[in-house]
Amino acid sequence: MEKTKNVKVIRKPNDYSVKKQIEYEKNLGLDKNQGNWTNRILIGIPTTGLVRVEWTQAKYSQIIPTNWSTVEATHQLSTYVPLEYQLPDAENLMAKRVVEGNYEWFLSHEQDNILPPNTYLRLNEYMIEGKIPIISGLYYTKSQPAEPIVYRGRGNGSFQDFKIGDKIWADGIPMGLTIIHGSIIRALWNESEEYMVGNEMTRKVFELPNYNFNNTGFDNQEKEGEDRFSYTRGTTDLNFCLTGDTLIHGVQTKKIKDIMVGDKVYTHTGKLKSISKLFKRSYLGKLVVIDARRSNPIKITPNHEIYVRNKDGKTQWVPSGNIKKGDYVALPRIEDQSVKKLNVLDYVDGKFCPNGFKEIRQGNIASNLYKDGYSSCQIATAYGVDQKTISKILKKQGVVLRDIEESKRLQKDKELKNIELPKDYVKLDLRGESTSIHKKIVLTKDIMRFFGLYIAEGHSSGNHIVFSFGKHERDFVDFVAQIGKKQFGLYPQILEREATISVSFGSAIMSKLMKELFGVNALTKKIHPDLRSTSKPLIMALLRGYFEGDGHYHNKTFSATTISLDLAYTVKILLVKCGYHGRVRKIFEEGQSVIQGRIVNCHDRYVLDIGNGNNSKLAKDFEINDKIENGIKGIDFIDDDFFWVKVLNIKDEDFKGMVYNIEVEDDNTYLTEFIVHNCKRLMRDDIFKKAGWQAFQKKKYPFLVDTNILITHIDNSGRQYPLGGVPLKNKPPVGYKPKTIK
Repeated sequence: MEKTKNVKVIRKPNDYSVKKQIEYEKNLGLDKNQGNWTNRILIGIPTTGLVRVEWTQAKYSQIIPTNWSTVEATHQLSTYVPLEYQLPDAENLMAKRVVEGNYEWFLSHEQDNILPPNTYLRLNEYMIEGKIPIISGLYYTKSQPAEPIVYRGRGNGSFQDFKIGDKIWADGIPMGLTIIHGSIIRALWNESEEYMVGNEMTRKVFELPNYNFNNTGFDNQEKEGEDRFSYTRGTTDLNFCLTGDTLIHGVQTKKIKDIMVGDKVYTHTGKLKSISKLFKRSYLGKLVVIDARRSNPIKITPNHEIYVRNKDGKTQWVPSGNIKKGDYVALPRIEDQSVKKLNVLDYVDGKFCPNGFKEIRQGNIASNLYKDGYSSCQIATAYGVDQKTISKILKKQGVVLRDIEESKRLQKDKELKNIELPKDYVKLDLRGESTSIHKKIVLTKDIMRFFGLYIAEGHSSGNHIVFSFGKHERDFVDFVAQIGKKQFGLYPQILEREATISVSFGSAIMSKLMKELFGVNALTKKIHPDLRSTSKPLIMALLRGYFEGDGHYHNKTFSATTISLDLAYTVKILLVKCGYHGRVRKIFEEGQSVIQGRIVNCHDRYVLDIGNGNNSKLAKDFEINDKIENGIKGIDFIDDDFFWVKVLNIKDEDFKGMVYNIEVEDDNTYLTEFIVHNCKRLMRDDIFKKAGWQAFQKKKYPFLVDTNILITHIDNSGRQYPLGGVPLKNKPPVGYKPKTIK
């Protein structure tokens, strides 16, 4: 036999690539068949290097399936053991190994999980069947009493309604003993950013939650911040969260802690999508505080991803802890569905009725009928309008109205049948209600400006809508009166007081419609989502009306003030759609104040400021003829889909308390001060779909927990959980038939 030459092997630390492994084996003089081997499974064991003897005995007591071949000179199988890394770093090195070796399956086996001897046999059955991409065994927390680590939904604790032997579909599982199909790892790999672990480049397939004060793991003596695996740091997962007061924007603006399943929020696509799940957990650790230009700072866990554009123009999802000062975060430009008409009956419960308002005004129809002896009441009933309208038309046509006795005498033998009119009008089904409006409202710039003035200066009172203006705002009085009469067929009642002028329109259905579209009073003012989906020129007309009523221009800044939180942020979102960016400032107010001699309760105010290098352009869009100076040219920029806002400052902050997250259907993103991702990465990035497991993409519970693989959880002192064995409620009775919990 030829003697092996002494060869100096130069390898980078932690370089476990397949290419380097082959090179190493050749240098040792090994003659290894490099044919078409199938790398079936990689068993990854992240460890500190010190393991309990119980764990070692259990690992080397595994029954190996007959079709699993040994490919390395170890106990069995392809194993990979990164030492003294934080858990996700170790697992990310394993992910790299899976990708480079094109492994079919990846099994994560952590150093504190003692396996039953038939574990590999049971896992092999799933591998052969090949119908489920992610399967976990069952183990319990290191606590007394111990809880099973399996979750179905968030905020409701661990799932415990099962018996040993059952199979449970879940959406939250541990990584202590989990087998994942290699296609999932590769799909995650392709979507993950690169980073360095020691001297080796890998990708962030797995993440680590910060220390959680509800963590029940063994409290060892390692210091936080050491680059080592630590029991006190928890296990690998994808929990991204925000503090409870963070505002989320959608149909309504709400604090995330007040959000409910079914609420609709804006996503990165600019569309409204429903919330499918809510998440809440205790948290102790660092938060990242991100302060972007013309935005209020948000506090977020370091691994929560945000859509970012860097200085080089590259856009990607980046964990908040990796965002840099000078990066740009995104606000979506909401979807433009070009809504052109409103169907009144979509917003109020009314009924169709005839309305001959236009017809009765033509020629001398009303005066001729009146001269023939018909009363104004008969004419009004026949043409589907109110009697006051007929009286006003007759007076305008120069007719002298009869007294009541004469009207009764002439009317006695007269019968005027209802005129056949198209039923294009609607009214509320109320006794005595005669006013109606057309069933469809065609949206024009004038009508949208009318709506904007109502948002600023209007309210609904009983069966009336009322606008209130200062005496110096007679142009607005004339405009509102004209549109109400011309576009809606409603006669205005104008009342002048000492300091104000009010314009009111009596119409029950119009009052109800305005409440539905814009809210009841100043505190509840809003803009209905349908009106946010109109074209940009119509949006600008609405905003023009709003700023004419509630806004002012001072010190090169347009500002508008409201006590409605929802309205303030909706206006901001609409401005972004039209290419402008404003900031909402909150002014705290308490107690009472006196307005025009009345004592009123004070509310917090929200001030929306817009001031930048586009002031003159905004003034043109608002049709302001005064000379408007531009402010300092902004450092933000805009494209077809997003308004990109520069990050001005980032800092860390200690936090102890509850944090929250939501899951959003389809798009898996939502809008705070800017766009962030929701919590489930496999769902969020369509990983199941990209990996070829389409059926799992929309499954409510995509992971399978097989309780037949019952694992013992061991701590550093040798205590094995659950103490005393499986809890009684999870023990199957005699004759129990295991089931699958879907």
